[in-house]
Amino acid sequence: MMSGGIEKKEVISLLRKLLRVSMNMFIYNFRDYSKRRIMYEFKCNKDNNDVEKSVEKYKWGCQQYEVLRRQSIISLLYPEQSSVINQLK
Repeated sequence: MMSGGIEKKEVISLLRKLLRVSMNMFIYNFRDYSKRRIMYEFKCNKDNNDVEKSVEKYKWGCQQYEVLRRQSIISLLYPEQSSVINQLK
C-alpha cells in the first residue's frame, strides 16, 4: 500500500479501526456510506508511492477516524426510530 514513512501494518490498522468505528453508526445510511467511502479512499491510494502524500493521507485518515468516532457516539446517544432495515439484523 503506502511505502516510506508509513508502514503497511499501520495503514491496515487504520483501515480496520475506521471500518470498526463505522459499524457503530446507528443509522443504516450513515453506516453504509462511511464503509463505502473508506473502501473507496483506500482503493484509490493503494498504489501511491509518494512518501509525502502517503504521510498526508495517513494523517487525514487519522483525522477522519476521530470524526467518525465522535459521530458514532452522537448517533448512539440520540438514536432515531429504527427503520425496517435495522430491525432485520
